Amino acid sequence: MPARPKDVSSGYFHHAGTFKAPAGLPRAAQALWRAVMSSTPEDQWRPGDAPLLTMFCRVALLADEAVGHLEQDGQLDAGRVSPWVKVASDHGKTLALLASKLRLAPSSRIRP
Repeated sequence: MPARPKDVSSGYFHHAGTFKAPAGLPRAAQALWRAVMSSTPEDQWRPGDAPLLTMFCRVALLADEAVGHLEQDGQLDAGRVSPWVKVASDHGKTLALLASKLRLAPSSRIRP
């Protein structure tokens, strides 16, 4: 008999439409998680949203790291474009996509 798929959202659901941050999430990502939870309506969240929100928080940290490298070292490295430019750009695109899916972007919160 095949194994049943694990319910990845069950460990996140807290109460009344809010979620607790997963245990392994870095502190800065947990702070972002709490900021998102406190700035959105409770009825916006479903248990299935938790993995996407986790990824959103993780990618935000990675984007911040890339921008930090660019601020410290600049966009050029030995006369060439720093690889951090692509990293920052890719993470920015991922953040925008996840924000839209999670209804965090202003354009995705507009209801007809």
